[in-house]
Amino acid sequence: MIPRSFLPRTLPPNVPRGKAPACRECNEAYGKAEEDLIMALGMCLSTEDPYANSVSERAIRSMDPGAASTTEEAKRRLARQRSFQRVSSEYSA
Repeated sequence: MIPRSFLPRTLPPNVPRGKAPACRECNEAYGKAEEDLIMALGMCLSTEDPYANSVSERAIRSMDPGAASTTEEAKRRLARQRSFQRVSSEYSA
C-alpha cells in the first residue's frame, strides 16, 4: 500500500487510492516510519519533477518552523530540521 502522502498531487481524482485498516498502535508506528521515509526520499527528489514534487515539498515543509500553525508544532519542525542536519552531515563528511 502506497501512503497517500507519496502520491503526486497531479494524480487524477479518478485513479483509485487504496485504504488499509490498521489499529491505532500500528497506524502510529507506520506513520512514524512513513515520516522518516518521506524525509529521506523527499530530500533526494527534485521539486521540479511533477511526479515527485509533492514528496519533496512535503519533506521541506515538514522542517519549516515558519509553516507551523502553533508554537509547539514550530518546535517539532525545528527539531526535525536539526535532526535531519545531524544525520545528513554524518553522511556527507
